[in-house]
Amino acid sequence: MSNVVLYNQHVAHLNEYEGVTFKRSTDKAKPDLEFIPVNLHVERMLVSEDAGSKGKLYDITTVGAFTAYCRDDKNGGLFRLLRQLRTGYYENDADEPTGSYADTNQYQQRTRIQKACSVLNEVTELRLQLRASCERLSQVAIAVDLGKVQTVLSSMRNKTNRLTTVCAEPVVLHAADSYLAAKRNADISEGGDRASLRNMTDTETETQPQQTWKWSGSNFVKSPTMEPWEVTRLNLEAAFVCLQSVVEELTRQASEQHTENLLSGEVSASEIDQGGCRASSTVQTLEQELKPALSKFQGCLEIVWARLSLFLTFLTVMENKNQVKAAHDAKIRRDIVNAQAITTLVSTFAACTQAPDLMTQPDFTRQLLSVGILFQVEGLLSCYSNEMPMIEDIMVAVEDLSHVTFRLVVETEEERVSRGGAPRASLGNFVIEGPHPDINRHNIIIDMPVQAEVFSSLPRELQEGRQIRVVPVFFNIGISEKATLAEKFGNTALQDNLNMDSFAKIYEYYAQYSKHFDDPLDTSGGVNSLAHRVKMLQSNVMTRKSKNVEVLHMAAEVTRAMRGLRVSMCKSGKDRTSMAVTLEMVHILQRNHNLASHVFMQSLDCLRSVGCRRENTLKNTGKRKYAFISLQMLYIPKLYRAPSGTYGNVET
Repeated sequence: MSNVVLYNQHVAHLNEYEGVTFKRSTDKAKPDLEFIPVNLHVERMLVSEDAGSKGKLYDITTVGAFTAYCRDDKNGGLFRLLRQLRTGYYENDADEPTGSYADTNQYQQRTRIQKACSVLNEVTELRLQLRASCERLSQVAIAVDLGKVQTVLSSMRNKTNRLTTVCAEPVVLHAADSYLAAKRNADISEGGDRASLRNMTDTETETQPQQTWKWSGSNFVKSPTMEPWEVTRLNLEAAFVCLQSVVEELTRQASEQHTENLLSGEVSASEIDQGGCRASSTVQTLEQELKPALSKFQGCLEIVWARLSLFLTFLTVMENKNQVKAAHDAKIRRDIVNAQAITTLVSTFAACTQAPDLMTQPDFTRQLLSVGILFQVEGLLSCYSNEMPMIEDIMVAVEDLSHVTFRLVVETEEERVSRGGAPRASLGNFVIEGPHPDINRHNIIIDMPVQAEVFSSLPRELQEGRQIRVVPVFFNIGISEKATLAEKFGNTALQDNLNMDSFAKIYEYYAQYSKHFDDPLDTSGGVNSLAHRVKMLQSNVMTRKSKNVEVLHMAAEVTRAMRGLRVSMCKSGKDRTSMAVTLEMVHILQRNHNLASHVFMQSLDCLRSVGCRRENTLKNTGKRKYAFISLQMLYIPKLYRAPSGTYGNVET
């Protein structure tokens, strides 16, 4: 069964599904629901000083691990699968790095697929820029502004030169040669098959059309032959030279005409602008002369891009020819975890857009434009047993969210009546590159509807469709008894490296944030400042300590200080997640709303004993009990222990 058929079946099933509007933890192994995140909820806390005040909102999303529960994980999670695939992309062992760094982080040596994705994205960017320049050239040609025509043409010349240079990269030449050679071999094989068939049927050779002709269904047509890649590149260069010569000739003619008019006294010198010569009589000539040259250049540009995409896609197919099954399994697994991660991201950001007080803050909208939105995922999984593949799945899923962007759109009247429109997703023009490239996986653009009143108050750039980038980070600290086993008998290197990489990303975001905004906590740079909390986060990440949950606490504080989005997860998003979320809520009350320290534990037990977290366990398992046992409570950090009487041996 093809992936398209499989995915269409899933979509059809979900369209007909009439059950609960979330995926219960007890349903996580159902194949029909594998693309749905487990136990996804957005929890909102409203803190009000008195009954009459508006209060302040705090959101956090809780969810189960982004993983393929229905798929075999004996070979590891997605991070390990992609790393194993990558080793097959090298032609010899000398190209493959060695050492512990190569075991846990991205390799220094780039593979052909990485280079191919990078080249394709650069060519796509140049193609978009050149298409925009062609439109601009047409506009200034209509305005008969020859000075601006020369400026646009100069920019196009630089971009065209860069495009032809990129198209001559070794990886492109190798891909083109491989594809054309394979196509020639296929044509020869096809011709041989035809000859054999003619002999078998005793058909007269003279009555058969030549092998360069093919049957179209109603008649014979000449089969197209693909020209060499070098000829295609030269055609693009020649098309631009032709365009350039047309502009230069028209400029020369316009200059001569203006000179003659000036000498004859028909035009005064003051009527010649600083940018170049203008002549109303050349309007029609300039537009008519440029149009065929522009069309030819645009046609050559599209051919170059289409053939380059074809060659590089063929290259990736050939790179995976010896590991087709593994590549297919990794693709499906990546599709599943990406769907879960994107759903969680969209739900979290949708809740953010439904908070008018936040969306109308000038600083927040300026932050969306300048540095994007920080999306921090907090994991409580252990580097042991079946939770290790889950971490590996989440790592790739969260990393892929960096290729998701948001556009704010105004909700229609129909959407407003139905209490909000659904976000709409579309594919972008660029493929995923980086440590885990995929030439068949594109960036995703999410159109997020917002209320008309909110939309009208947004900056002009956001109203015009400026995309909001997402900066995802994933911190994980195991807190269960399995984490104890991993620390004593296993290996937590994956978690350690993950947290260090995530700190590097959040620090880079903080550095960009600091260039545009003052410290949101303490501008004096004291112990309460954001800068100090970032240093504390770094210190905790670098410290080797058993179940160092301070990493999670500091990451949460830093994220909220920079108006980021927060997600907390464990295996099912129900038990350990409940402990983490309630602890964060009490920390917020203590830090921002003067909760007395002597009622800290009492408040913590209260939130865990009554309220939405107990209701969440009921929705998932049918019982208001957390799935802990007494033995587990001995190994879980004190602040993460459920109150007595709230837990028992129930299904997770």
